[in-house]
Amino acid sequence: MWFNIAHKMSASKSPVGSNLATSHNTSSPNDNIESQEPKPLLRASTTFYERVITDWWWWELGSWLVSFACVTTIVALLFYYDGKKQPKHVIKGITLNAFIAVFAAIAKAALILPVSEAIGQLKWIWLRKERKLFDFYAFDNASRGPWGSAILLCTTKGR
Repeated sequence: MWFNIAHKMSASKSPVGSNLATSHNTSSPNDNIESQEPKPLLRASTTFYERVITDWWWWELGSWLVSFACVTTIVALLFYYDGKKQPKHVIKGITLNAFIAVFAAIAKAALILPVSEAIGQLKWIWLRKERKLFDFYAFDNASRGPWGSAILLCTTKGR
């Protein structure tokens, strides 16, 4: 779009050294720009359902909710069995330890997407000012695991 506007503006200008009276264009270059209605921005997806699938923040929110539900389930189950003898099976064929391990693994897996996206956003906020290249490396490693996160905390000193 900006190319079309610039092209129209350059085409409507008189050649260097010409007289305004001999120019064929009687309107100013800004008249064309103001008379054009702004076109809406194009999106890759236009329906509601396509936007739900392609907009990342829906996936991040869903991941947070899945993780929260798993942790809440673990806490509720532990409160329920607090002070009681451990049952042989919480659900037929599944022990209490296996149930907690599965829900903890689901919660951990669900947090990978939103945490890595948040660290990626923080990286660009941090690097708006001029910083060392090692800071970029530290943020990149922090989005990949706990050891990288520990190095990031030491590098940025928790700021």
